[in-house]
Amino acid sequence: MSETKIIVKIYSDLEDTSSIVSAVKQLEFKDYLVECDLPSRFEINPNDILIFQINSLSSKYLNGVIKSKENINNIIIFVIN
Repeated sequence: MSETKIIVKIYSDLEDTSSIVSAVKQLEFKDYLVECDLPSRFEINPNDILIFQINSLSSKYLNGVIKSKENINNIIIFVIN
């Protein structure tokens, strides 16, 4: 039985993403391998799950999502401090 890989990409305005990474690493899905990624540039692939940790409404990541919202069909999770 092969496992399908789910990549969870974390984009954050803050340097500390440890709590989000820890939560993602605790996820377990039958027949799915969950991998956490902290990319340095904003790139979205079709099957990625996106987590955005934003610090304010002027977040560069939030603005990127708003500009690309018509082209994004991914699951998006926002974490607000």
